[in-house]
Amino acid sequence: MENSSPNRSITLMTWLGYLGLIPFGLCIATFTPEATFVGANTRMLFLSYSAIILSFLCGILWSHALTHSSHKLSFPILTLSNLICLMAWLVIVITPEQFRLGIVVALAGYVCVWLVERIKLNALGNEFPKAYQRLRSHLTVGVAVAHIIAFAGAI
Repeated sequence: MENSSPNRSITLMTWLGYLGLIPFGLCIATFTPEATFVGANTRMLFLSYSAIILSFLCGILWSHALTHSSHKLSFPILTLSNLICLMAWLVIVITPEQFRLGIVVALAGYVCVWLVERIKLNALGNEFPKAYQRLRSHLTVGVAVAHIIAFAGAI
């Protein structure tokens, strides 16, 4: 019975990850400068959701760094996670006036997190389930595509 728990967690992780792409798609489907959902502009919803997800990923970078706290990469990973989190906050600040710039900054943040995870994985290995890295790559591609579509549709 104990062995089924990791499989259930991986299944849940996978479902939650892919379900997390839905808000991006819903916002994109309604993109116009005036479109709203529950009173909020859908462009603002897109980038504020993006900033929250990006901040969440920065928290995962903390886990990577703290798992190997004595390694020389721990300090740069922690520092970069905070800088990327500040990028996510910047996205929210600039979104009302500079939507397309917000998309570019958010997308750059996702690429940075993915690269930091790749560097860490190559240097220190992976303490997470193998399915995690594959899922992260799939989700990063999905989020990147959503941001590219949003950028192209933001006229």
